[in-house]
Amino acid sequence: MKPGDIVKNIEPYHEDHVNRNIGTVLSFDTYSSTKSDWNDDSGNSERIVEIMWSTGEIDWILLSRLEVISED
Repeated sequence: MKPGDIVKNIEPYHEDHVNRNIGTVLSFDTYSSTKSDWNDDSGNSERIVEIMWSTGEIDWILLSRLEVISED
C-alpha cells in the first residue's frame, strides 16, 4: 500500500462512518496508544493511514482495517 492507492474499509467501526467505504491513501503514520507522541515507537504502536474518502472527508484509520482495491 502506498499514497495514491484506492482502498476499501473492510471493518467499519461506527455507524457514522458507514459511507467511508472507498478512499484514496494520502499518507502513513504510527499511533502509540501508551504515549502522547504519535511518532514514538515505544509501547503499543499501530500503523495508521490518512485517507480521503469518497465523501470528500479526510481522516485517519488503522492500516489493518483497509484492503487495497486499485494500486496507483
